Amino acid sequence: MINLYKSFRVVAAGLARLTGDDAGDVVNWLIITLGVAIAAAAVVTVLRPAIETAGQQIATLLGGG
Repeated sequence: MINLYKSFRVVAAGLARLTGDDAGDVVNWLIITLGVAIAAAAVVTVLRPAIETAGQQIATLLGGG
């Protein structure tokens, strides 16, 4: 996970050099986006059994069987 973070920091730093005045914005938005994606993946991982169970129950209700 840390290596992925470092990789995105390197990419963000490269993009920041290309964009000029808005360099800080690119880095900040990239870090925010990466953080939200990691948080969402963690939530889905934790809740996966409940999501699967709910999906199966919905399918059963809709399928009538």
